[in-house]
Amino acid sequence: MIINIKVQGIKEAMAKLDPEKVKRAAAAALNRAVKSGRTEASEQIRQIWDIKKSDLDRKIDIKGALASNLSAILTVRGKPINLLYFPTSQIAGSRSIRLKKKGRISADAQLKTGRAGRGYSGVTSQIQLGHKTVLPKAFISRATKGGIPLVLIRSSKAKSRSGRKEGLLAIKVITEASIFKQGRVLQKVIAKIKTQWQKEWDNQKKQLQSGQGWMGK
Repeated sequence: MIINIKVQGIKEAMAKLDPEKVKRAAAAALNRAVKSGRTEASEQIRQIWDIKKSDLDRKIDIKGALASNLSAILTVRGKPINLLYFPTSQIAGSRSIRLKKKGRISADAQLKTGRAGRGYSGVTSQIQLGHKTVLPKAFISRATKGGIPLVLIRSSKAKSRSGRKEGLLAIKVITEASIFKQGRVLQKVIAKIKTQWQKEWDNQKKQLQSGQGWMGK
Protein backbone atom coordinates (compact mmCIF):
# COMPACT_ATOMS: atom_id res chain seq x y z
CA MET A 1 0.00 0.00 0.00
CA ILE A 2 1.40 3.39 -1.08
CA ILE A 3 0.14 6.71 0.24
CA ASN A 4 1.30 9.88 -1.45
CA ILE A 5 1.22 13.15 0.49
CA LYS A 6 2.01 16.15 -1.69
CA VAL A 7 3.75 19.00 0.09
CA GLN A 8 3.48 22.64 -0.92
CA GLY A 9 5.88 25.57 -1.05
CA ILE A 10 9.18 24.05 -2.22
CA LYS A 11 9.07 25.33 -5.83
CA GLU A 12 8.09 28.81 -4.70
CA ALA A 13 10.99 28.93 -2.25
CA MET A 14 13.46 27.73 -4.88
CA ALA A 15 12.44 30.62 -7.15
CA LYS A 16 13.34 33.16 -4.45
CA LEU A 17 16.21 31.57 -2.54
CA ASP A 18 19.30 29.41 -3.15
CA PRO A 19 17.84 26.19 -4.71
CA GLU A 20 20.45 23.90 -3.14
CA LYS A 21 19.81 25.26 0.34
CA VAL A 22 16.07 24.98 -0.23
CA LYS A 23 16.45 21.32 -1.16
CA ARG A 24 18.48 20.60 1.98
CA ALA A 25 15.94 22.45 4.12
CA ALA A 26 13.03 20.61 2.52
CA ALA A 27 14.73 17.23 3.09
CA ALA A 28 15.23 18.06 6.77
CA ALA A 29 11.60 19.14 7.15
CA LEU A 30 10.33 16.03 5.35
CA ASN A 31 12.37 13.69 7.52
CA ARG A 32 11.15 15.26 10.73
CA ALA A 33 7.56 15.13 9.49
CA VAL A 34 7.79 11.45 8.60
CA LYS A 35 9.44 10.62 11.93
CA SER A 36 6.48 12.25 13.65
CA GLY A 37 4.24 10.04 11.48
CA ARG A 38 6.08 6.94 12.72
CA THR A 39 5.52 8.00 16.34
CA GLU A 40 1.84 8.69 15.63
CA ALA A 41 1.40 5.31 13.91
CA SER A 42 2.86 3.50 16.92
CA GLU A 43 0.67 5.44 19.37
CA GLN A 44 -2.54 4.96 17.37
CA ILE A 45 -1.98 1.23 16.86
CA ARG A 46 -1.26 0.69 20.58
CA GLN A 47 -4.47 2.51 21.53
CA ILE A 48 -6.38 -0.35 19.85
CA TRP A 49 -4.06 -3.37 19.95
CA ASP A 50 -2.42 -4.63 23.13
CA ILE A 51 1.10 -4.97 21.72
CA LYS A 52 4.33 -3.69 23.28
CA LYS A 53 5.87 -0.50 21.89
CA SER A 54 9.28 -2.15 21.46
CA ASP A 55 7.78 -5.05 19.47
CA LEU A 56 5.82 -2.72 17.21
CA ASP A 57 8.32 0.08 16.61
CA ARG A 58 10.94 -2.22 15.10
CA LYS A 59 8.43 -3.03 12.33
CA ILE A 60 7.99 0.63 11.31
CA ASP A 61 10.77 1.80 8.98
CA ILE A 62 11.66 5.16 7.48
CA LYS A 63 13.61 5.86 4.30
CA GLY A 64 14.72 9.45 4.66
CA ALA A 65 14.61 12.17 2.02
CA LEU A 66 17.80 13.57 0.47
CA ALA A 67 18.43 16.94 -1.15
CA SER A 68 18.74 15.05 -4.45
CA ASN A 69 15.53 13.08 -3.83
CA LEU A 70 12.82 14.94 -1.92
CA SER A 71 10.81 11.85 -1.07
CA ALA A 72 10.52 10.24 2.37
CA ILE A 73 8.93 6.81 2.85
CA LEU A 74 7.23 5.34 5.91
CA THR A 75 6.79 1.56 5.79
CA VAL A 76 4.99 -0.73 8.21
CA ARG A 77 6.05 -4.31 7.56
CA GLY A 78 5.63 -7.71 9.10
CA LYS A 79 4.24 -11.22 8.85
CA PRO A 80 1.19 -12.35 10.85
CA ILE A 81 1.95 -11.74 14.52
CA ASN A 82 2.62 -14.58 16.95
CA LEU A 83 -0.24 -14.55 19.49
CA LEU A 84 2.29 -14.47 22.34
CA TYR A 85 3.21 -10.88 21.45
CA PHE A 86 -0.10 -10.07 23.17
CA PRO A 87 -1.01 -10.75 26.85
CA THR A 88 -1.81 -14.47 26.76
CA SER A 89 -2.48 -17.13 29.38
CA GLN A 90 -3.31 -20.83 29.32
CA ILE A 91 -5.99 -22.59 31.32
CA ALA A 92 -5.54 -26.28 32.09
CA GLY A 93 -6.92 -27.87 35.24
CA SER A 94 -5.01 -26.85 38.38
CA ARG A 95 -1.46 -27.23 37.05
CA SER A 96 0.79 -24.24 36.50
CA ILE A 97 3.97 -23.59 34.50
CA ARG A 98 6.09 -20.57 33.62
CA LEU A 99 7.63 -20.17 30.18
CA LYS A 100 10.99 -18.42 29.98
CA LYS A 101 11.34 -15.29 27.85
CA LYS A 102 12.56 -16.24 24.39
CA GLY A 103 13.72 -13.63 21.90
CA ARG A 104 11.44 -10.60 21.98
CA ILE A 105 8.39 -12.48 23.17
CA SER A 106 7.45 -12.35 26.82
CA ALA A 107 5.91 -15.78 27.22
CA ASP A 108 5.37 -15.75 30.98
CA ALA A 109 2.01 -17.40 30.46
CA GLN A 110 0.71 -18.81 33.73
CA LEU A 111 -1.52 -21.84 33.61
CA LYS A 112 -4.58 -21.27 35.78
CA THR A 113 -7.55 -23.31 36.99
CA GLY A 114 -10.33 -23.24 34.42
CA ARG A 115 -13.73 -22.02 35.51
CA ALA A 116 -15.47 -24.60 33.36
CA GLY A 117 -14.09 -27.48 35.41
CA ARG A 118 -10.96 -29.48 36.00
CA GLY A 119 -10.97 -30.99 32.50
CA TYR A 120 -11.25 -27.66 30.68
CA SER A 121 -8.28 -26.41 28.66
CA GLY A 122 -7.65 -23.50 26.37
CA VAL A 123 -5.87 -20.19 25.86
CA THR A 124 -7.09 -16.65 26.50
CA SER A 125 -5.50 -13.62 24.89
CA GLN A 126 -6.13 -9.89 24.79
CA ILE A 127 -5.38 -8.80 21.23
CA GLN A 128 -7.46 -5.63 21.27
CA LEU A 129 -7.56 -3.52 24.42
CA GLY A 130 -10.62 -4.37 26.51
CA HIS A 131 -11.52 -7.47 24.46
CA LYS A 132 -10.48 -10.99 25.50
CA THR A 133 -10.28 -13.80 22.94
CA VAL A 134 -10.83 -17.40 24.10
CA LEU A 135 -9.43 -20.35 22.14
CA PRO A 136 -10.79 -23.64 23.57
CA LYS A 137 -8.38 -26.59 23.46
CA ALA A 138 -5.46 -24.43 22.32
CA PHE A 139 -2.20 -24.63 24.28
CA ILE A 140 1.13 -22.86 24.60
CA SER A 141 4.15 -24.84 23.44
CA ARG A 142 7.64 -24.41 24.83
CA ALA A 143 10.33 -23.22 22.44
CA THR A 144 12.76 -25.81 21.08
CA LYS A 145 16.32 -25.36 19.79
CA GLY A 146 16.41 -21.62 19.29
CA GLY A 147 12.76 -21.34 18.34
CA ILE A 148 10.06 -19.27 20.00
CA PRO A 149 7.01 -20.31 22.04
CA LEU A 150 3.78 -20.62 20.05
CA VAL A 151 0.07 -20.99 20.70
CA LEU A 152 -0.99 -24.21 18.94
CA ILE A 153 -4.33 -25.79 18.13
CA ARG A 154 -5.26 -28.95 16.24
CA SER A 155 -6.69 -28.18 12.80
CA SER A 156 -7.51 -30.04 9.59
CA LYS A 157 -5.73 -27.19 7.76
CA ALA A 158 -2.39 -28.43 9.12
CA LYS A 159 -0.64 -31.66 8.18
CA SER A 160 -0.11 -34.20 10.94
CA ARG A 161 3.27 -35.92 11.24
CA SER A 162 1.71 -38.77 13.20
CA GLY A 163 -0.94 -39.61 10.62
CA ARG A 164 -3.83 -38.02 12.53
CA LYS A 165 -6.59 -36.20 10.66
CA GLU A 166 -5.61 -32.93 12.30
CA GLY A 167 -2.17 -31.41 12.62
CA LEU A 168 -0.90 -28.63 14.88
CA LEU A 169 -1.51 -25.09 13.65
CA ALA A 170 0.24 -22.03 15.12
CA ILE A 171 -2.20 -19.25 15.98
CA LYS A 172 -1.13 -15.95 14.48
CA VAL A 173 -3.16 -12.80 13.97
CA ILE A 174 -3.37 -9.67 11.86
CA THR A 175 -0.13 -8.21 10.48
CA GLU A 176 1.29 -4.85 11.52
CA ALA A 177 0.81 -3.62 7.96
CA SER A 178 -2.89 -4.55 8.02
CA ILE A 179 -3.33 -2.77 11.35
CA PHE A 180 -1.73 0.35 9.87
CA LYS A 181 -4.15 0.37 6.91
CA GLN A 182 -7.20 0.63 9.13
CA GLY A 183 -9.03 3.93 8.66
CA ARG A 184 -8.61 5.43 12.12
CA VAL A 185 -4.89 4.78 12.26
CA LEU A 186 -4.15 5.82 8.69
CA GLN A 187 -6.05 9.11 8.81
CA LYS A 188 -4.41 10.11 12.09
CA VAL A 189 -0.95 9.41 10.66
CA ILE A 190 -1.62 11.38 7.46
CA ALA A 191 -2.97 14.33 9.44
CA LYS A 192 0.07 14.28 11.75
CA ILE A 193 2.55 14.24 8.86
CA LYS A 194 0.80 17.13 7.11
CA THR A 195 0.67 19.24 10.28
CA GLN A 196 4.28 18.50 11.21
CA TRP A 197 5.49 19.17 7.67
CA GLN A 198 3.98 22.65 7.69
CA LYS A 199 5.50 23.41 11.08
CA GLU A 200 8.96 22.16 10.09
CA TRP A 201 8.89 23.79 6.66
CA ASP A 202 7.84 27.17 8.07
CA ASN A 203 10.76 26.97 10.50
CA GLN A 204 13.21 26.06 7.74
CA LYS A 205 12.00 28.94 5.55
CA LYS A 206 12.50 31.42 8.39
CA GLN A 207 16.08 30.23 8.79
CA LEU A 208 16.70 30.48 5.05
CA GLN A 209 15.28 33.98 4.81
CA SER A 210 17.17 35.26 7.85
CA GLY A 211 20.48 33.60 6.95
CA GLN A 212 20.69 32.19 10.46
CA GLY A 213 20.73 28.65 11.77
CA TRP A 214 22.44 25.65 10.18
CA MET A 215 21.14 26.55 6.71
CA GLY A 216 22.79 29.97 6.83
CA LYS A 217 26.30 28.47 7.06
